[in-house]
Amino acid sequence: MHTHELTLVPVVVVGHAEGADAALALIACHADAISAAVIINPTHTMRSPATNLGGMDVLLTTLEGVGSADETALQIEKCLTEAGARVICERVPRSRVARKRDELMARIFLSALFR
Repeated sequence: MHTHELTLVPVVVVGHAEGADAALALIACHADAISAAVIINPTHTMRSPATNLGGMDVLLTTLEGVGSADETALQIEKCLTEAGARVICERVPRSRVARKRDELMARIFLSALFR
């Protein structure tokens, strides 16, 4: 994007598990190109972003009942909020089926992004 001066904004990154880790790495390196993120069940901690994340909205979710995920999510939440991002943390049930609550949570978050 920077090389070719593309202006594809707003960019929203979305990732689950290892994809969430990749999304967090992208935020850490290219935060200026990202307006929001949906991070679902990340598996690794996050390194500090290179720039201020003021104005970035992040939905960070972890699975219910996973102890080590809590520590990872807490570190990520702290890293993002210290850099200026607005973070919403949610615990989601361990289910492969999206329930009404999950759908409602995603709709509210996405509608808030594009007001």
